[in-house]
Amino acid sequence: MAKKKEINERGTPLWSLNLLRSDLLPSLLDDLFLAESTGFTDAHCTEVKKALSKLVNAATLIPDGGFLTRTVWDEFQRFEIVYHDWNSLSGDHDAAKAHRRNHLMRLRKQRHRISKRIRNNQHILSNELDLKLLSVSHQAMADLVGAVPNLFVELSKAIARFAVKQGKIT
Repeated sequence: MAKKKEINERGTPLWSLNLLRSDLLPSLLDDLFLAESTGFTDAHCTEVKKALSKLVNAATLIPDGGFLTRTVWDEFQRFEIVYHDWNSLSGDHDAAKAHRRNHLMRLRKQRHRISKRIRNNQHILSNELDLKLLSVSHQAMADLVGAVPNLFVELSKAIARFAVKQGKIT
């Protein structure tokens, strides 16, 4: 008889969501920190926006019925909105750098809110998630790295760690 998987066991949807919040998003923030002095070109920024939009869309796939549904989606959407503001002032002058530094702090706080919401509601989320939803989220981050690999070094490492932990790469 096959053993039933625990809520946060490797390979479960909740495990995948926890890696998204605890490794992929912080690695994205690390890369934004490294780009703080210059920001991104419009083309690179568009790629980040596409990836974050896919994350928000994936979060809306959490089935209705739980009190948490709207909240998780909303937290990811707030993260996306703050990112849009992060790169809204272009250039490498002091005001642009300060603007990006301020918005990076806001992104960190929003990532913390996402993490806290997920951590506090693990049991509820374990019943609401499926791997397909999380596959979309992780693929969005992998697509971002593929589109602009030189900019997202830390995110690339996090994606590789995720693949190893999933058992896809040894």
